[in-house]
Amino acid sequence: MLLFSDVAQVLLPSAVYLFALLLILAIAGFRAPDRSLLRRLRFLLVALAVCTYIASAPIFSNWLIGRLEDGPAPVLPERHEAQSRARLIVALASGRVRNTVEGERAYLDEHGWNRTIAAIDLWQRIGGRLMFNGGPIASDGKAVADRMAEVARSYGVPKSEIVVVRAASNTYQNITTLRDSLGTDRPEIWLVTSAIHMPRAVNVATRMGLHVQQFPCDFRHNTAMGWRAWFPHNNGPADFELALHEVLGNAAYSFRDWRAVD
Repeated sequence: MLLFSDVAQVLLPSAVYLFALLLILAIAGFRAPDRSLLRRLRFLLVALAVCTYIASAPIFSNWLIGRLEDGPAPVLPERHEAQSRARLIVALASGRVRNTVEGERAYLDEHGWNRTIAAIDLWQRIGGRLMFNGGPIASDGKAVADRMAEVARSYGVPKSEIVVVRAASNTYQNITTLRDSLGTDRPEIWLVTSAIHMPRAVNVATRMGLHVQQFPCDFRHNTAMGWRAWFPHNNGPADFELALHEVLGNAAYSFRDWRAVD
């Protein structure tokens, strides 16, 4: 569908309806009597309509996501056992805790699954230790990182090669716990996270004095968008929010003295 991805969305309040309403009110404002409230608010309504359009038209969020994901392609080394032991692959966890009939349980979200599979793939290609870092912790004591480790073991990664770090709930804590776990060791660090999240994670790591090799995954940029992307879409604000979160988070770490942003 042009404006919606599901028929059910037609029945729900959405950015598409908000944009249409603001556009109608803005046009009406220019046609209203001179001293009416609608006339006085016409430029504000135009500004709100433009902002809503930018946030909901996929062409804009896709461009911003593409800018964030535009990083260097990783150059993978060959797998040698002697060198593999000096490598550490760090996958940043992503998921949530949900209540089930068995109590609270940690689950991977889409980003978490993509990062887990990418980390396993990288381990199979270059070797090393595999660290799963962070995520919320359920009442059973298991974090999202534990679930990622379980998936890795099911793919044949030996338990002895897996490290789980639970005490991290945002990017700053992810990198802090990584740095603290190294001690005096300085292995070759490969950072695995969503491509859109990579600039923020690398920014934090660099400020902490860690040099990391980037292995981005979970790409969101769509290179095949057509003319439909210029129309507001019900799913547009979610993608725009995802990109804006990364921009604001990176700015916060750069200019607000390491204030934690999830």
